[in-house]
Amino acid sequence: MRIKFISVLAILLILLVSCKSKQNKSVTEADKLSNYPVENDKTSLVEGMTSFSFDYFKQLAELENNKNLCFSPASLQMAFAMVYSGAANYTYEEISNVLKFPLNPEKFYKEFDEYFEFLQYLPNDENLEFALANRIFLEKTYKVLDAYRNTVNKHYDGAFQPVDFINSAIKVTEEINLWVEKITKERIKDLIPIGTLDATTRMVLVNAIYVKSQWRHAFDETYTIKKDFHVSADKKVNTSFMTKSQKNIKHFYDEKLSAIELPYASDNISLILIKPNNSSIDNINSFIPDYDRYIEIMRGMRMREVVMEIPKFKIESSYSLKKSLAAYGMRTTFTDMADLSGISGVPDIKIDEVLQKVFFEIDEKGTEAAAATAIIVRQTSAMPGSEPQVFYFIADKPFIFILKENNSNTPLFVGKYVSPN
Repeated sequence: MRIKFISVLAILLILLVSCKSKQNKSVTEADKLSNYPVENDKTSLVEGMTSFSFDYFKQLAELENNKNLCFSPASLQMAFAMVYSGAANYTYEEISNVLKFPLNPEKFYKEFDEYFEFLQYLPNDENLEFALANRIFLEKTYKVLDAYRNTVNKHYDGAFQPVDFINSAIKVTEEINLWVEKITKERIKDLIPIGTLDATTRMVLVNAIYVKSQWRHAFDETYTIKKDFHVSADKKVNTSFMTKSQKNIKHFYDEKLSAIELPYASDNISLILIKPNNSSIDNINSFIPDYDRYIEIMRGMRMREVVMEIPKFKIESSYSLKKSLAAYGMRTTFTDMADLSGISGVPDIKIDEVLQKVFFEIDEKGTEAAAATAIIVRQTSAMPGSEPQVFYFIADKPFIFILKENNSNTPLFVGKYVSPN
């Protein structure tokens, strides 16, 4: 296993599609190409993944209402990419429909290879500390197809690790959790609770991501103030706000909201803050943008001097995503009807659980963020007008934040801040 420290927070596209079996017969690459012609995939890979990021986060926000929240679509998508490469038939189509992965493998690989090659040749940037790793913890007695193993070896740096779920599930759980801790600099601990894995577990597919970068223009701690954050019309909480005036900051505003883009020392990432004009803990979810609105905000950004007041915050979120993904469209993937025959040659396994933990913190110096996702696979029981000279961005009401990479504006982390801790 190689841990890639890469000077960009953009690697959201490590996605796999391999040509796997239908029933007990392998489907060839040509078969899959004929089943899913390129012209059926009208949306690019990054467009689809960005669209999923906001659509699914809105569903999560409704389920986790009235809470500070942070979610990593990148980590979830990368973990599911390893599943997608072994999915077949209706399960393959379900994952494609939900995560908006291209159905056609030729299109998928072309867009992935172009983007990943671009990332690999970016200059090493000392201003960004970034780690990304994938690993498949595989029951040592469970046989996988050579085609699936080759796909994983090619695209995931040989990410298989044989383990003994049958006799040592607790020990393996601890091993996985320690691996995640190492990648995320101890920001993500105990991703998988003890007792979750057992003798029927066949695979755990894990992604971990870590990023740390300083602001391009740091906030002066001497100007940090205490003031009220307005949670709702009748509730306010006193908390610490970072304050400054800065020229040449991208901003957007219209009759519904204002937004700014805060640059980091690394040119490869930035933080978007979106504050609706009349936001509260009760209505913030309705302002989570869809893909079109997000692009409208990005394209409408203009440089201006900005006076800003932004609360310092730290969010730690933990999810079981099985039910929400099933409700979102993965209806058979978590049942005995799942077809992951591209992994072993027969449809004898299903996804039993999807877990994610996220850490996100901003202060006067910069941002630190980490996320990890584990997909647990078990044996089945059966087979505006004129602008002001200075723009004011006072984030003293609930707002939305997006940590994105700047090549394609694809989100890595999406969150909402509704109340000081």
